[in-house]
Amino acid sequence: NGDVTLTVNATSTDVDTGTTATATQDVTIHISPTNDAPEVTGDITAVTAEDNSITLAQGQLLEHAVDIDGDDLSAINLSTN
Repeated sequence: NGDVTLTVNATSTDVDTGTTATATQDVTIHISPTNDAPEVTGDITAVTAEDNSITLAQGQLLEHAVDIDGDDLSAINLSTN
């Protein structure tokens, strides 16, 4: 994110006389920030007996999730069979 300035030099040479001409121009490129996706850095481990249900709190689900942009993360309306 941010600005990058490049200096571009263009040089031409006259094939008959060998003289050169040079033009220089700065070019500024603005790189806009994007919302990067969150990353998961580890597995979630939960144990329950067979044929039983288990409820995990949002904190458990997001224990190993990080957002490089610092955005708040949430887990909502999740279910599985």
